[in-house]
Amino acid sequence: MSVEEIKALEHRWVEEFNKGKAAAMAVIDELHATDYVFHSSTGEDVGNLKDYREENSDLYSMFPDIHLSVDDS
Repeated sequence: MSVEEIKALEHRWVEEFNKGKAAAMAVIDELHATDYVFHSSTGEDVGNLKDYREENSDLYSMFPDIHLSVDDS
């Protein structure tokens, strides 16, 4: 996968994430590899998509107005 393709995927993820919880949950399987590992700021790794969905769901619960941006592309 090229750098440009990776950037496009990341931009798509941010776009869907910013639409809200339902949109983000709907594209996790499409945009993330089955062996995706999320390295959280707490130091705990999330090593499967089920747990990653839960992590994102919790994030929306804690910060319902959360919004991501890509500053360098």
